[in-house]
Formats: sequence, C-alpha cells, structure tokens
Amino acid sequence: MKKIVLSDFMPDFACELEHLLLKEKKPELACQVENMRVDVARCVGGEDFCTMLCTGLRPPRGWGAGQTTIVLAPDKGNILLDVIDGDIVAIEVFFRRDVQDKLLQLQKIFARPPECSESEPYGSASIAR
Repeated sequence: MKKIVLSDFMPDFACELEHLLLKEKKPELACQVENMRVDVARCVGGEDFCTMLCTGLRPPRGWGAGQTTIVLAPDKGNILLDVIDGDIVAIEVFFRRDVQDKLLQLQKIFARPPECSESEPYGSASIAR
C-alpha cells in the first residue's frame, strides 16, 4: 500500500475540497483533508471523465449501512465523497483533467522500480510506502 498526503501532491485541490466541505457545513469532514492520505495503488485515473482517489481500506462486502455519499458543487466538474462512519474513504472527481493528470503523474512515479530507500522525495514531501 503506497500512501501520500493529498495536500502534498494536490495542494490546490485539497484546499478546494476543504473549502467546499466548509461551505456545505461539514467541518468534521473538512478537518480530515489536511492530513488525508491517498492510497495511490488503489486510485483510478484511466477514464476520460472520472478519477477516484481512495483514502480508506476497501470494505470486504461493499460499503454497508454506515456509508453516505456527499455531493459537492465545485466551480468546474463534480465531486462526490464516499464517507463511512464519519471518515472519507473515497473521492470521486468527474470532468477534472487537472486532478486526473496529477494522479497519473504520481502513479508513474510509483511505477518506477524502487531505489534503495523506504521513501522517495516528491517535491517537498516524502512518500511513505
């Protein structure tokens, strides 16, 4: 499992997400964004219109009764948050090439053969494995 802090590789998107959650009066979710870790190996960015950022573990039998979907209204595209028992577990982003391009760039970095260290620098951030 390769996780990186969302705000380290998509600071503008993380800030936008936090702002949208506060606008929707969801401060309990907005406070999760600053240190939200994204599981790069589980993220999906291959579709032309959809990117999925996975933050939590995949439940063994579907999302279940504690799952809620929150629809946000950004200036461009669409954002859906999958929340389970108060924790953001996935972010679905539609029609946002900027988010998709960043994810694909990050996945290429992780696809490289590992050097000799446990973490590699990504900009000013360290990617934990």
